[in-house]
Amino acid sequence: MKSLILLTIGSLLFGSLSVNAASGKKKDSIEEISRDAYIWGYPAVLMAHARESMLEKTKESKNSVNHFINSKKTSARFLEQLTPVNPENLYSWAWIDLSKEPLVMAHPQMDDRFYSVQFVDAYSNVFYTISNVTQGEKANIFVITAPGWKGDLPANTIQIRAPTPEALILAQTFLGSAQLTPTSAKLATQHELIPLSSWNSAVQADSVQRIYPDVPLNINKNLAAGGLKFYQELSRIVIKNPPPTRAEAIEAKRFNAIGLNDKAEFIKLNSNPENRKRLERGMFDGEREIQGRLALGFGAKINNWSYEPKFSPFNEDYLLRASTSQRSLFSSPPEESLQLSLDVDSEARQLTSLYPYVLHFSKNDFPPARKMWSVRAHEMKASSFDQLPRAVSLINEKTAKLKYNKDGSMDIYVQSKKPSPANRSNWLPLPRNANFYVVLTLFNPSNSVLNRKYVAPSMIRTDESERPKQHITHTMIAAE
Repeated sequence: MKSLILLTIGSLLFGSLSVNAASGKKKDSIEEISRDAYIWGYPAVLMAHARESMLEKTKESKNSVNHFINSKKTSARFLEQLTPVNPENLYSWAWIDLSKEPLVMAHPQMDDRFYSVQFVDAYSNVFYTISNVTQGEKANIFVITAPGWKGDLPANTIQIRAPTPEALILAQTFLGSAQLTPTSAKLATQHELIPLSSWNSAVQADSVQRIYPDVPLNINKNLAAGGLKFYQELSRIVIKNPPPTRAEAIEAKRFNAIGLNDKAEFIKLNSNPENRKRLERGMFDGEREIQGRLALGFGAKINNWSYEPKFSPFNEDYLLRASTSQRSLFSSPPEESLQLSLDVDSEARQLTSLYPYVLHFSKNDFPPARKMWSVRAHEMKASSFDQLPRAVSLINEKTAKLKYNKDGSMDIYVQSKKPSPANRSNWLPLPRNANFYVVLTLFNPSNSVLNRKYVAPSMIRTDESERPKQHITHTMIAAE
């Protein structure tokens, strides 16, 4: 919007761009527009960096677009920088481009196991999910279409309307145990993508098989460190993937004032050294705001357990969206699976493997999950979200031969030393001499969890002469 860029001598001296000056509305400075554009566009550029890095790791680069990359063994370490991963699941993913034509996706029948397939648009919004919750366990054929696509669908298919032509599909299939890996892997590899024209020509299988990478991604999430090329990248993304909602389009229109959709205007503005500095300051201001929002935390904290936040797709709080995408590019909708994490004991002391603990579930207070629940321990050695700690052990409700007490309750022994043989089936091992935290995952959680009414038990130290009573606390962290 060239008419909005009024680079007068006064604006160059004081750093102001006159936006909507004729209507008397607020004048935004270059720094303010740069800051807001960085925050708004951060998830989209981070998604693009993830796409490039993930495809590069397949050794096939662009030829891997529109094909599933299926894992045949647990591969959490590859994705752990992007999204909360579960070592109990096998993962499959595909970056898709619908600009030429729709894609047909075959989804296999999943008998008595948790699965979830998430569709993420170019701005990090999870816009569709296939799971036990939404589809049950039967096989289905889906047709994924670009915005505005019109045409005939094949018989007996379900349409998924993508809000952007470029998107990511991430599928997870519950493993169960190491012995069941071949069965789960066979199911996972039945996720296939076929161009609609090929499907209509009776091609109903993908002959291309990609090798799943086994090295962690390494993405620098401080995008301001890359300089003003951020805006060039964002401009390409916006052209290829127009903002998916009216509110987003209105927000993006503001950024025309710094040449987001006009290369000539961007070069003109950037050619002035003082303006270039102001653009850069705005970017770093945006990064600082994202870091500040991250520091506030998210969601609820109940009895020292931190709940994952509940976010609706297409949230218009762009700072919230940017900060959550920096922490985790995207995550499962809470209705599919929800994680609670705990790093202190009942007396608010850091959990450490120097001491033994017990997690006691009373008869009527087991984790309320419709599918299943699991508990896993992580070493706490990460200094940032880019250095996520690895899971060191886990107990799953379905696969572990857990023992119950006579009154129907259950004790899980969280410690580094082996417990007595009678308690060993309920043992969650810990590494020696390490701080740790535990994660309680509920697959298809009940409403009591979603509504923050469920109170998970405290972690009790068992080496003390008298076990303390649980002190239940309930605090909210920032905005839900």
